[in-house]
Amino acid sequence: MGGAFGAILTAAKIGEHFSQVAALGSMGIFFPFLLTSVLKTAQGSSTVAIITAASIILPLLPALGLTTESGRLLCVLAMGAGSMMISHANDAYFWVIAKFSGIDLKTMLRVYSIATILMGLTTITIIYLLSGVL
Repeated sequence: MGGAFGAILTAAKIGEHFSQVAALGSMGIFFPFLLTSVLKTAQGSSTVAIITAASIILPLLPALGLTTESGRLLCVLAMGAGSMMISHANDAYFWVIAKFSGIDLKTMLRVYSIATILMGLTTITIIYLLSGVL
């Protein structure tokens, strides 16, 4: 599903529309992170979020200032960090953990969902620090 949706977004040139609407130059690696986070939170699958975000981000790499080899690497890492964000009831892995560990929904939302937010934020922070070195 993610590949097909990504192909539709590519054909619709959604990335070009984003570049016309928003000032992306100052966002750098944070735009791929935020876009992937929103997609992951909305539909639950990390894989689909990354594939879809990649289809949108690819034409935006020059506008984001991420055209170098290290820039593209940081972009991929930022999308990976975004795909970790906010795992909740629409994520299949959320339910795998809940069912196999016997944890109720309320506790899962309080503990696991918050832990995934912290994982994503910690990862993007490290990527940002790395961006200064690369």
